[in-house]
Amino acid sequence: MNKTRIITVLLSISLVLFSFGQLARISIPEQPVFFYLYEVFVAAVSGILLVKYRKNPLMESKYSPIIVFFIWILISFVLSLRFYSLEQNTVAFLYYLRLLLYFIFYVYVSYFFTHEKQSKRPIVILNLVTVWVILSSFIQYFLYQNLGNLAYLGWDPHLYRVVGLFFDPPVTVSVFLLLMIFYLLELQSNHDWKKLGFIIPLFILSFLTYSRGGGLALIAVSVLYVIRRFSRKTVLIGLAVLVAGFLFIPKGSSEGINLLRTTSIEARINDYEKAIMIWRKNPVAGIGYNHIRYEKDIYEEQLFYGPYNPSHGSTAFHSSFLVILVTGGVIGLGLYIWMLISLARTSEFMMFGIVLLSVISVFDNVLLHPFLLFLLFLLEGYRKSHRTQSSL
Repeated sequence: MNKTRIITVLLSISLVLFSFGQLARISIPEQPVFFYLYEVFVAAVSGILLVKYRKNPLMESKYSPIIVFFIWILISFVLSLRFYSLEQNTVAFLYYLRLLLYFIFYVYVSYFFTHEKQSKRPIVILNLVTVWVILSSFIQYFLYQNLGNLAYLGWDPHLYRVVGLFFDPPVTVSVFLLLMIFYLLELQSNHDWKKLGFIIPLFILSFLTYSRGGGLALIAVSVLYVIRRFSRKTVLIGLAVLVAGFLFIPKGSSEGINLLRTTSIEARINDYEKAIMIWRKNPVAGIGYNHIRYEKDIYEEQLFYGPYNPSHGSTAFHSSFLVILVTGGVIGLGLYIWMLISLARTSEFMMFGIVLLSVISVFDNVLLHPFLLFLLFLLEGYRKSHRTQSSL
């Protein structure tokens, strides 16, 4: 088996494991450290491609913003070392390495799909995984509407909402919408109307997450789509579908499915206030990636994590941009936005994907979430593969 096929197989395995979401999460006992099984294969693929291509992919000028951003974040981290214990710095550095891994994965997988001839097997696997994501999400919605028995693991109950196997509405809706954008662009380029079999259920499921950030992101992407491909008919159909979605979405007495709920807004405002207070400690260089847990705990009246009740929000803030602002300072945030803009310019899919995740990330930390970095970058690789094949 040649290296190209090995890499393709490893990517397929990682995608399958990814589709099991939080069920494939591995936690280290008594430590605030965890990883997902698919990340083992992400690391393996990245390592093989590093050996195969060496520094060639990194020499492309479009990746300069990524390199500069990670250099600055590393400098910021080094400057913060003296303020934290060895254990705290070790855990924080692992977060840095994890984020770096995903961007190395992106650079080298993009290069791989652009320069190596691919079979159609990866897309077949993606289609099967998408079917599984759709089916498992509908099953959860109808048969497992209360995650209350998982509270001891730090998860919110999310009553009567679609959370799938990802257990978090903002992450789940981001997965749905990224897949939907991918298949919509595939439909346009190949005129394969069978793709509607993926697009329609993903669209319905995105509404059933009751994620307001997801709704705003969908509107933003729709507006961007119309600007790029203006058509009066498209505008009218798009508006009708969005209005119908909001009108006919199931209503109930649960606070979680009330689109006008205010409790989550108040929680976010409090979270933003804590972020600004911590950022003021070092507004230029930040507190170092990722020391947030140790600073955030100071402002908590009650700590919501521990061996039997771990919090999944104590290591970050609701907004991805605030996470970068606090940990990398104003310089880090500026470089981060530069990097996002440069990524959005690389392809149409990346443009829609970055806009989608950026809008949601104002309210929920999805731009830095491992699931979404992996899916965004792998789908972009598959898009590159199709463009390469069509040009041969």
